Amino acid sequence: MAVFDDHLTLDAIVAFTDGEMPLTAYQRAAAHLDRCTRCTEEVAEQASAREFLRSAQAPAMPRSLWEALRSIPIAVPGRCQPGAVRAEVAPVERSRAGLPRLRERAPRGVVARWSVDPRS
Repeated sequence: MAVFDDHLTLDAIVAFTDGEMPLTAYQRAAAHLDRCTRCTEEVAEQASAREFLRSAQAPAMPRSLWEALRSIPIAVPGRCQPGAVRAEVAPVERSRAGLPRLRERAPRGVVARWSVDPRS
């Protein structure tokens, strides 16, 4: 099978157009585009659609939606004494690359845990 027998996938076309490919993949795609008019046309169409969407104006928010959103309470007043609300912070350590990471896994779907002392 020759190197240029296959065409670029839609994901590859989008990544190429958006400049989101790793260098090696970008170079392979560019070499393919030098020889394939079909994929070159698809990249041009993707670029055109991308520019059209970027230049389009966002639709206006209906006034009724704006009023409904504004009517949502930001916080419910409560009577908590100092120290009644406690946040648990997950233990963090540094990875080999120096980036922060959790020492232990939280249950799936849990980002933070809050508790309120019912006696307050």
